[in-house]
Amino acid sequence: MHCFTGAQQELSDLLALDVYIGITGWVCDDRPERGGAQLSSLLHSIPANRLMIETDAPYLTPRNIKPASARPRRNEPALLGHVLCKVALSRGEDVDDVARSTSQVAVEFFGMPLGTLSGAAQS
Repeated sequence: MHCFTGAQQELSDLLALDVYIGITGWVCDDRPERGGAQLSSLLHSIPANRLMIETDAPYLTPRNIKPASARPRRNEPALLGHVLCKVALSRGEDVDDVARSTSQVAVEFFGMPLGTLSGAAQS
């Protein structure tokens, strides 16, 4: 599910179908009217083997880039680390562990060779 922003029931329904759940910079938006905080609260319900992180470039630039004046107008893959940090914080997990896990999910999902990953993302 690309750019999941739904509620608990939608998440449960998708997980029952064995769907992968993609989380974007939307989760980094803490404004109550935007739903990022609600999404953050659901992250612990997503099994690690179904969790993916994504940028949704050029949209949904992570709003946790501070100061706001440093936040680019266009999203790009280089900003994925901001999504990763927010996801790890929301799940109560170590950033490196979430990086390894979501990288492994991507390798398996896209059928990439295991040597595709480098550094902390390798398992």
